[in-house]
Amino acid sequence: MTFDGKGRPCYVPGPYDNPRQVLRTLDRVVGAGNYDHLGEEPEPDFTDRFL
Repeated sequence: MTFDGKGRPCYVPGPYDNPRQVLRTLDRVVGAGNYDHLGEEPEPDFTDRFL
């Protein structure tokens, strides 16, 4: 995990990462919108709603 110039977490996905899981964790830990990330948004996983 790196931080941008404002001290916010900045996620850069690697080839073996699960971006959906990492972004979900960031939402839970630092709050939605309180971090930056590079790359495309992962497509919604509607199965999450049923787990």
